[in-house]
Amino acid sequence: MSISKKKSNLKRKRSNHKRNKSNQKRVKTNSIGILFAFIAFISLFVEITKSVPVLSEEEKLITQNQILENPNDIKLNYKYARQQFAAKNIDEGIKTIEKLAQIYPNNIQIKLDLLAIYKEANLEEKALAIIDEIKKNENTTENNLKFVEKFESTFKNEEESKTLLSHMTGIFKHQVKSSPSLLANMEEIGKISESILKNRSIKNEYVAKKNVTWSQILQNPKDMKLNYQFARQQFKAGHVKEGISAIKRMSKIYPDNIKIKLDLLGVYKQTDMKKEAFALIKEIKQNQNTTDIQLDFVKQIESSFNFIHSEPVAPPEWMISALISYGYNQDNNVSSVTKDNKQISNNEVISFADPKFDNTSTKNIGVTAFKFFGEKSSFMINANLGNSDQHQGTSGDYDNYGMVFSMDTYLGDFNFAPFLMMSKYENKYSAEMLSNLVGINGSFLKGERHKFSYGYSLTDTKYNQNSSYDAIRDFNSTTDSFSLGYNFYKNDKISFTTGLTYADSDVLVDAGNDYSSYDIDLRANFSLPWAYFSIGESLTFTDYKNADTSLSTNKRSDTVNTVDLSISKALGDFITSLDPNKNLVMNLAFERTFSESNIMNYDYISDAVSFGLSKSFDLSKMFAK
Repeated sequence: MSISKKKSNLKRKRSNHKRNKSNQKRVKTNSIGILFAFIAFISLFVEITKSVPVLSEEEKLITQNQILENPNDIKLNYKYARQQFAAKNIDEGIKTIEKLAQIYPNNIQIKLDLLAIYKEANLEEKALAIIDEIKKNENTTENNLKFVEKFESTFKNEEESKTLLSHMTGIFKHQVKSSPSLLANMEEIGKISESILKNRSIKNEYVAKKNVTWSQILQNPKDMKLNYQFARQQFKAGHVKEGISAIKRMSKIYPDNIKIKLDLLGVYKQTDMKKEAFALIKEIKQNQNTTDIQLDFVKQIESSFNFIHSEPVAPPEWMISALISYGYNQDNNVSSVTKDNKQISNNEVISFADPKFDNTSTKNIGVTAFKFFGEKSSFMINANLGNSDQHQGTSGDYDNYGMVFSMDTYLGDFNFAPFLMMSKYENKYSAEMLSNLVGINGSFLKGERHKFSYGYSLTDTKYNQNSSYDAIRDFNSTTDSFSLGYNFYKNDKISFTTGLTYADSDVLVDAGNDYSSYDIDLRANFSLPWAYFSIGESLTFTDYKNADTSLSTNKRSDTVNTVDLSISKALGDFITSLDPNKNLVMNLAFERTFSESNIMNYDYISDAVSFGLSKSFDLSKMFAK
C-alpha cells in the first residue's frame, strides 16, 4: 500500500474517531437532560400521590378510571351511573347512560331507561328525541311502542303531569335535606336531586308549623292533611318506618285514592323496598280508578326502579365488531439517510442511493369478538390483515396477517391480561417473516386518578429462508421486553401518561445485531369538545453487544428522540348525515425523529405526516341467534 493511501486511511480513522467522540458527547448530554426531567416528573408524581386521599373499597369499585377502561361493560357503567345519581352528579350519570346508548344502539332497554331519566330530569327535548329514535328502531317491539307513545302523551298534558308530580314528590323535599339515615339508603336517579327539586319549584301544602302527636292521629285517623303532616315529621326525624306506616294507613282508609298510592310508591322506591314497590305497582295498574296519565307515571317509576335495582339487559353472548382503516404517510427521510448523506459500506465511505422522500399507503381490516364472563372477565379474539405499499422504495411493500388471543380479568382493583399474538409478514422484495409474541399486561388503581401498569412479553421472530436470501435465518431472534407505566387522570378530559420499557434481543448469529435498549416516554392527552388531541415524546437508548466489523470496530450506541402529535375527530361531528353514529374517525398526525449514533450510518433526522380514516361496524346482531 502506498504511503499516500496509508495517510488517507489514517486521516479517515482520525476523522471517524473525532465524529464518534462528538456523537457520544451529544448522546450523553441529551441523556442527562432527559434523566433529570424524568426524575423531576417522578418527584412531582410522588407529591401528587401523597395529596390524594385513599378511597374506600366500595368507591374504588366504581371509579371513572374503570369506566374509561371498560366503556362497553354494561353492568359496570350502570353501577357507576347509579353511584353518580346517588351523589347528585346528575349530569355525569346521564352522560354515562348516553354513552352506553351510543355503544349499543339496538338495545331498547337502555334507551327506555334513558327516557325515564330524561323525563325525571325535565329534559323534554332529549326525551322527545330518544322517543323518536325508539320508534324508528327495528328492534322496538309493539309493547315498547305502546309504552313510548303513552309516555310521549304526558308531554302534551304538562300541567296535569306537574300536578301529579307534585303529589308524588312533595313529601320528600324536606326528607332528602334532613334525614341522613334515609339518605344513606337512597339510590334515587333524578327527582331526589336538590337541583332538580329546586327547578321543579314544588309547593308543599302539608308543611306544618307545629308538631303533630300520635294521639292527634288516633283522634283524627281519616284526616288526610294531618296524617301527611305527621308522616313528614317522622321522615324529617329519621323515623322512616313510622312515616311509611302513616302513608300506608291513609292508603287503606282511601283505597281508591291513587295519588296516595303514588306517594307511597315513591317512599318505597326511595327506601329500597323493592318487593313492596312492585306489589303496589301491580295494585295501581289493576285499579279501575287509575287514569292513563297516572298509569304512565307508574310505568315511569317502574322503569327507573328497575334501572336502580335490577340488572340491566345483558349484551349478546358474543360482541363482534369490524374495523376498516386506510392510512397515507409522507416521510421526508424514509430511508434514514444520514445528515451528511454519507454511510459506511464494506469499510468504505459512500453516498446514499436510496430515495429520501417517499409516500406509503396502508390498508387494514380487522374483526374482533368479545365474550364476557361475569362482571369482570372477558375473552377476546382478533383477526386482521393488511397491506402496505411504498411508492418509490421497496422496504415498505408487504402484506401482513395477524391473530390475537387475550384474556382480561379483575381481582379487586388489579387487572390481569395474558395474551398471544401471531403475525406473518410477506415482504414483496424480501424473505417472509413470522413473529409470535406471548406476554401479560396488567394494571391497578390508586384512588380515582392514578393507574399503574406493567407488562412482559417474549417475541420469537423467524425468517423463511429462500434462494434469494440464503442467510436470512441468521437474523432469527428472541426478544424479552419489560414495561412499567403510570397514568394520571386530571379529569375526564385531561390525562397524562409515562412509561419505562427495557428490551433485550438476541439474534441467532450476532454480527453486531444483539442489543439491549431503554425507552422512556411521556404523553399528554386532551379529550376536547372539538377533537381528541395527543402529544408525546419518547427517548430510546440502545446499546449493541458486539461490533459490526463491516462498519466499525466500535460497538454501536444509539439515542433516538421522537416527538409526535395527533388529532382525531369523528366525521359525524361535521356531517351528521354521512356519519350519524360517529364511527367514521379521521386522524391527522405528525412525527419528528432525531437519531444520534457513534456509527455515522445511523445519524439522521426525519419528519413524517400521516392521514388516516377508520370506520367501525357492529356485527353482533348479524351473528345473534
